[in-house]
Amino acid sequence: MKFSDNIEKEIKIIMVNTIRGELEGMKFPDEIVLDFGAVIIDPKKFFESHLNIVEHNTGYIKNIFGERLTNALNVIGIDAHKIRKQAEKFVLKKYGINGK
Repeated sequence: MKFSDNIEKEIKIIMVNTIRGELEGMKFPDEIVLDFGAVIIDPKKFFESHLNIVEHNTGYIKNIFGERLTNALNVIGIDAHKIRKQAEKFVLKKYGINGK
């Protein structure tokens, strides 16, 4: 579903903050190997830099940063798609919008 820029921004902020909350205090492996062969050698720095890019990017995140972030989060057991859906549901309910 396509949302207005303001709603999309609010969803993104909630999503990024939720992911940051889940990452806080987490012990990261020394490296993360993604399914397409890329190796992340400093996971903490990777997550923070990619979350910053997602947070400050205008519009919908379809680029390499969003994909790599989602894949890396999946490796450590965080489902970014589920978090996004929860953020969407929260924001739509807040504004009385019936989203599916």
